[in-house]
Amino acid sequence: MTDSEPRACGQSEGQGWCCSCKRAVPGDSIPTTLLAVFLTLKLTDLVAWSWWWVLAPLWIPIGAFIVGVGAVFLYFKIRPPGRGRIHEEED
Repeated sequence: MTDSEPRACGQSEGQGWCCSCKRAVPGDSIPTTLLAVFLTLKLTDLVAWSWWWVLAPLWIPIGAFIVGVGAVFLYFKIRPPGRGRIHEEED
């Protein structure tokens, strides 16, 4: 099936949910939707938010990922030696 060929539900590739496979197309997510809404509100002057808050749906998930990776790194860096490791018993 090519990108221009419609699916059984009438949607082509890249148009949200597909009825035949029940999978979301990448890019259809809450942060993406919030970013589109926030940008629309900002560009139409309906809100007087800072650009930091308008773009928050981009940087908050990235920041959460970085904090999570840092927490995992610190856990493995400061855990007591031998904890969580499998050692063979010596006879």
